[in-house]
Amino acid sequence: VVFNNTGASGSDEIILADALNVDGNITITDGNLDPDTYHVNIMVAGNWTMGASGSLDAGTASETVIFDGGSQSISGTTTFNNLSKSETTNNGTDVTFTIQAGTTQTVNGTLSLSGLDGDDRIALASSSSGTFFVFNVTAGDQAVSYLTVQDSHASGNDILATFSVNISGTDSGDAPPTDQWIFASNYYWVGATN
Repeated sequence: VVFNNTGASGSDEIILADALNVDGNITITDGNLDPDTYHVNIMVAGNWTMGASGSLDAGTASETVIFDGGSQSISGTTTFNNLSKSETTNNGTDVTFTIQAGTTQTVNGTLSLSGLDGDDRIALASSSSGTFFVFNVTAGDQAVSYLTVQDSHASGNDILATFSVNISGTDSGDAPPTDQWIFASNYYWVGATN
C-alpha cells in the first residue's frame, strides 16, 4: 500500500483509525487497506490504483472513498462501499474522471458523481476510447448529475444520470431487464406563472 509514494510493502494490512487525506496518489499493489474497522473515510486528491494482489476492506457503514482533486483516474478493479467525486469549481471547465478500460468498479453503498452545472461537469470516460468499463452499483443508491459519459456500462442496478450527456459507448437504451445508464432530462419553468 503506497500513499503518495510512501507506505507499507508486502502483504501488510493497514487499518485506518482516523480518516486518511492523501494529497497525491494511492496505490495498493498488494496488501489490504482497511477503513472499515473504525468506519473512516479516505480522501484522495490524486489517482487511485488497485493492483491484482491488493484489496480495500470497503466496509458496510459510512466508509467513503472521496475523490477530491481535479481531473483524476482509477486503475485496476476495486470494491468500494461508497464512492464520491464532485466538481466544485465554477470556472466553465469540466474535470475528467478516467476509469481503466475493461475494469469493474463495484459500489456496495452510494455512488455519488456530481458536476456543478452545465459547463462544469464531470467528464466520465474509459481510459481507452471504444472499450468500456463497468460500474457495478449493487445497492442502487446514487446521486449522479451533470456528467458527460463515454464508454461505460452499468451493472447491479440502473444508473440514473440527471442533467447529463451520453457521449457514446454506454449501454443506455439496452432492452430491459438489462441494467443500464439512464440519461434523464429535467426541465423547469422560468418566467411568469401563466
